[in-house]
Amino acid sequence: MSMTLVKFYDEILGWSKRKVKSLVIVPKVFGALSFLGSSYVVCDVLRDPKKRKSPYHRIMVGMSILDMSSSFFGPFLGTWVMPRNYHLYAVGTVRSCDVAGFFHQLGMNGTPLYNCSLVTFYLLLLKFNWTDRKVSKVEKYFHI
Repeated sequence: MSMTLVKFYDEILGWSKRKVKSLVIVPKVFGALSFLGSSYVVCDVLRDPKKRKSPYHRIMVGMSILDMSSSFFGPFLGTWVMPRNYHLYAVGTVRSCDVAGFFHQLGMNGTPLYNCSLVTFYLLLLKFNWTDRKVSKVEKYFHI
């Protein structure tokens, strides 16, 4: 017998409906704020031709795009894309849940990899005294 999360929270944990609502709504607020912050970084870099030429800023755009994906499809959409009646405010299907989960995981796994690229960029720049021009020659590997 399968149990929905709503029943689990109510019957097993003894949580009130108010507590479950806060568990559903609060991540949406912070997911939206994260999405907006990452969107700002992307727009800021893409509007400025000087920043678009910098390897650092291009790495930041890649990291921000993946963070937008994880913020939007994870905490923000969260329970909305779950199959109907599975969770509070769930109106989706199994397919919508699978799609959201895929893009959430893409962002969750890709963002730390871009962070490694940023660390490598600074290692080359500061420790080995590479110039932006020299880093640009190997930058394609940062985005793989």
